Amino acid sequence: MPKGPVIWGEYDQAGLDRAYDQMAWAPNFKQLHARRLALAAAARDRLGTPLRASYGPGPIEGIDIHRSKATTAPVIVFVHGGGWMNGSATDYAHYAEVATQAGAHYAIPDFASVADTGGDLTVLVRQVQAAIAWLYHHAGDFGGDRERFYLCGHSSGAHLASSALVAGWDDFPGISAEIVKGSVLCSGMYDLAPVRHTNRSRQVDFSDAVIDGLSAVRHVDHLSSPVTLLYGTAESPEFQRQSQHFAELIRMAGKSVSLRAAPHYNHFEMTDSFAHPYEAAGRALLEMVGLAPGGAL
Repeated sequence: MPKGPVIWGEYDQAGLDRAYDQMAWAPNFKQLHARRLALAAAARDRLGTPLRASYGPGPIEGIDIHRSKATTAPVIVFVHGGGWMNGSATDYAHYAEVATQAGAHYAIPDFASVADTGGDLTVLVRQVQAAIAWLYHHAGDFGGDRERFYLCGHSSGAHLASSALVAGWDDFPGISAEIVKGSVLCSGMYDLAPVRHTNRSRQVDFSDAVIDGLSAVRHVDHLSSPVTLLYGTAESPEFQRQSQHFAELIRMAGKSVSLRAAPHYNHFEMTDSFAHPYEAAGRALLEMVGLAPGGAL
């Protein structure tokens, strides 16, 4: 029960802040973070240097493209998390290994931190869209199949990916939401209204326009392809609710959605499951693309 004035739902300020602070629910966070960096470094040694492409003029606006040996292969775009502030494409190279071994190209865009945009999330969403547009237009240059484009993301990356899916594409000629044939969104925030009242607002500008435009729950009618939503049962109840609520709204709109709960996974264990073909996110992604570990289904 609340100990102070109610801020959102049944939460007081301290409770709501804790509900959106995943480190409070993951005592092994530091170990998982260190392990992720070590695994990514080892994977880069095995995979070799990815193709690095620029999707925009800014120094951060680049994409690491890990290529499969398959020709005309599906393209998977992964949007990393990090509270809209941290992380880089190199930190997630080991996620690419599952996809490339199964026969898909795996693209990881870099994008700005809200620390560098004055808290403006719209810049990040536009960069994700620009990266997707570049990959689509240039798929033939690296052996990608433009008819098999897929999107995935974790945490704040799942938020950015969902926002890109439902946002308009008028600024990107030849691109529409229909180019994405499916998405796997893991442990994301799809309604920014409660997040506005947390201490995340110290770094992010949650204006009325941002709340409305970048909350995917308000634009489910714009979805045009199947969505798989994942969450771990050891995540905060509020993060679990976000996925459950989004899935319910998608289902009510008559759209295709699959909601999966991973028992005993915390927030950071969920993102690392993208690196394993038989764990929650890796399995869901390969199923979405129609691949199996080591080859096509």
